[in-house]
Amino acid sequence: MTSFCALQIVIPVYEDWESVSRLLPMVDEQLVAANISADILLVDDCSQQPRPITWKVPWNGIHAIRVLRLKRNLGHQRAICIALCHLNQQTEWERVLIMDGDGEDSPTDIPKLIAELEQSNSSRVVFAERTRRSEGYIFAFFYFLYRALHWILVGHRIRVGNFSVMDRQCLESLCVSWELWNHYAAAVFACRQPMSFVATARGERLAGKSKMRFADLVMHGLSALSVFSDRISTRLLLFSAGGTIIATAGLALLTATRLFTDYGIPDWATNAFGISTLLLAQIVAFILIACFVVLFTRGLNQFIPTRDFEHFVLKVEETTHG
Repeated sequence: MTSFCALQIVIPVYEDWESVSRLLPMVDEQLVAANISADILLVDDCSQQPRPITWKVPWNGIHAIRVLRLKRNLGHQRAICIALCHLNQQTEWERVLIMDGDGEDSPTDIPKLIAELEQSNSSRVVFAERTRRSEGYIFAFFYFLYRALHWILVGHRIRVGNFSVMDRQCLESLCVSWELWNHYAAAVFACRQPMSFVATARGERLAGKSKMRFADLVMHGLSALSVFSDRISTRLLLFSAGGTIIATAGLALLTATRLFTDYGIPDWATNAFGISTLLLAQIVAFILIACFVVLFTRGLNQFIPTRDFEHFVLKVEETTHG
């Protein structure tokens, strides 16, 4: 059995081996420059395209490359979850770093994240905070709308992606959290892990095109929101209840004005306020039921990552040594 390095780097991959083959030498270069040694764990999300069995490069910073093959395609968030739970069963490591395999998470930022974690002197997750993105205007527009919706419904702004590093204590806490199965970064926030942020700029894709379609991006966003379902349902209940109170007060004011004063109030105004009040009351009732459903599901037998992840693991292959 091969020994593990203190630093483990998790990279989910789906049909993007060309980008990964270009990324790994860049990662190796940065590790050497920072005098760091690391193992690479590639999570093969049931790719159909052939992948290289070994990369014929004289690694200096990379100690070993392993491929964790999954039985079916799960998406990169759940691939990350399975990889983290797999590493949590190992004992010979201290830190785990997560990054995408397409190059948009720049390897030059790896030493910055590790340095921030070392300087913190406490258990925490260090995220790469995006200061500049590389996508087009259409993506930027929809991403702005999503960030606004996320802030309204959840209460905090989106600042990070997968690119991050953490120590063992944080990982042990995450691996027993059902939220990790839906969305890694959202799970860190939902579990209230201590966090730090390092300003970074998003890099350019190294090869090919992204395999994520617009529908996949929408589901990715909804997966993040689902982690905060209890908070969202509570906020919606408060918003709708407040709207109902305002509409009811307006209807009462219009009715009193019409009955007890000489001011002319058109029929459509009273009807509009009455219909609005009824609709809002129905919305309150619907959201209240949704809140009880969310609370009820907490008691159900949920997916616990550290207990259930092995059902999706096909095998672990070791491809090369440094």
